[in-house]
Amino acid sequence: MDEPAVSVFVEGSREVVTAEQWPPRDIAHKSLYLRTRRKLSFEPETMGAEYAEDGLRRV
Repeated sequence: MDEPAVSVFVEGSREVVTAEQWPPRDIAHKSLYLRTRRKLSFEPETMGAEYAEDGLRRV
């Protein structure tokens, strides 16, 4: 076959990335942390549960 094994459309950059295997060998792994209001962050939450948004607080 003349095509690469994997083709991925990268949302936001509008690029198509190709690779010979999945996951590609030269990728960088990053941890994501769930935040309040269904948001993600690359940094962990530094405050305790007592500072959570109303409705999400542990009692």
